[in-house]
Amino acid sequence: MFEKQIIIDSLKIHYYQGDNFDENNTIVFLHGWNSEALHLKTIFAELENFIALDLPGFGKSDLPRTAWAAAEYADFLQKFLGKLEIKKPILAGHSFGGSVIMKYSSNGGTAKKIILISSSGIRKRGLKIGLYKVMAKIMRIALMLPGLSFFKDKIRKKAYKMIDSEDYIEAGALTESYKKIIREDLSEEMQKIRTKTVLIWGENDCSTPLAQGELTHRLIENSELYIVKNAGHFSFIDQPAEFQKIFLREIDAT
Repeated sequence: MFEKQIIIDSLKIHYYQGDNFDENNTIVFLHGWNSEALHLKTIFAELENFIALDLPGFGKSDLPRTAWAAAEYADFLQKFLGKLEIKKPILAGHSFGGSVIMKYSSNGGTAKKIILISSSGIRKRGLKIGLYKVMAKIMRIALMLPGLSFFKDKIRKKAYKMIDSEDYIEAGALTESYKKIIREDLSEEMQKIRTKTVLIWGENDCSTPLAQGELTHRLIENSELYIVKNAGHFSFIDQPAEFQKIFLREIDAT
């Protein structure tokens, strides 16, 4: 495996490349939010022909100069593939990485196959943003009480964990991007995808519940859903043998 860098629109992008890279038959991996390419290493470690990149703002890649939504990340993916002359890859995305792939594919981006791993995209519009606002207001009042300011960070993390929103307080410089991304429901985009799509979901996923995977399956016409037993949002870590069996079978069938 090789570590490489490339410049896309003045942003330094870091990525990993397999030992026998072939731009005509490669698998391109996109990680989830608040993550990086190496978090998917259990999937691509034994592959020889792949690209796994740190999306802008994550890992060792530069931070975008403005707040990006899924559309900007999808546009970036198009440019990245073009610069490496990757014509029609297999695209594999976990969580937010899957959202980027769906946005890319719904806008005419080409791929041999799409593999979505517990991918986000089904959202109750505005719900989390509303919860953030309510929680922030409560927090401001509560933290004015004597003695609580010392525990500010711990209290905030606990509170946002209660509404399954730890990514919000950990977004840092990407907070505005995160707000944009979670406002966008990709249901309509899913219905535009015509590429063969494979969904791999952990049955106990709490971040993107299985019900979202089932709805994604119904919305993407040419799709197949695999459910990994006794696995959560990171099924490739929770049940690596079962996950790899599914993943490699689908790669071989392409």
